[in-house]
Amino acid sequence: MKRFLSKTIFLILLAVMVLVSYYLLRLWLLKPLNPDAVYVWGDSQTYQGIQIDLLSKNISCPICSAAEHGNGVYDFLVFTENIPDSSICLIGFSEACLLRKISSDNNHSGVNIPSMVALYESGYPLSEIVNIFTLNRGIPKRQFSESHYMYSYSDTISLPESVEDWCNMFETEDIYHYYKQRAYLSGIEKLHQKGCELIVISFPIYYVVEECASNSLNRIKTNALKEKILELYDMEEKNFYLDSDSLLMHDLSHLNEIGARKATQMIVDSIQFGERDYFVSIRIPAPKKNL
Repeated sequence: MKRFLSKTIFLILLAVMVLVSYYLLRLWLLKPLNPDAVYVWGDSQTYQGIQIDLLSKNISCPICSAAEHGNGVYDFLVFTENIPDSSICLIGFSEACLLRKISSDNNHSGVNIPSMVALYESGYPLSEIVNIFTLNRGIPKRQFSESHYMYSYSDTISLPESVEDWCNMFETEDIYHYYKQRAYLSGIEKLHQKGCELIVISFPIYYVVEECASNSLNRIKTNALKEKILELYDMEEKNFYLDSDSLLMHDLSHLNEIGARKATQMIVDSIQFGERDYFVSIRIPAPKKNL
């Protein structure tokens, strides 16, 4: 009996050591190497909306980007755990990220226990957290990159998703929207606690989608979240309007290379990096109607 108990205790201790080593290895792999870089997080809107080379050239600072197509709130929480204290952070504020189903998010940034705890405290169902844990088994690739692939210019807009699908997303209310908002806000608070400078950026959606989104239930909710962030962190609000004779969007929610260049240049021309927190809203006016 004693032998059985000693073997059981040994196996439990071995399992704990393996799990701890595995977790520490993940943290090491995902840890950024440059404490002086500017860090970027967001989903596809941020990825396609910021030209990293132009940003880096204008502010004379390396850029480390964790922006990816399909990034979810869990990916954001992992980002907030990994970046160094007192960093400058450009954070995407994406309505698509906050409104789409949890199961549609990427959520593939590695196992991070504090981030999963934050999801639980934000109301995420345990089943969703287990799914995220299962998805992240194995050693992940390093989270940060130094380049974005831009959508090339076209004089016609791509329609991989219909306007109706977008309008339905804005009109359909669900409890998980509140979970996502709470988790996103906890990530912003984590960055604030780490002494980071926050530049939160909202990128445009195409005007035909904006028309159905403007007075929707979910736009009201995301506007309330924006106002809460502005109030809690005393952010300066800036509204930028991109205008051009050329088409600036690739599809209904992503800027093309011309739009991204204009947006990035407008950010570097109007933001005092290292000075204070900002909430930046980038918009594109609707086309002028012929009289």
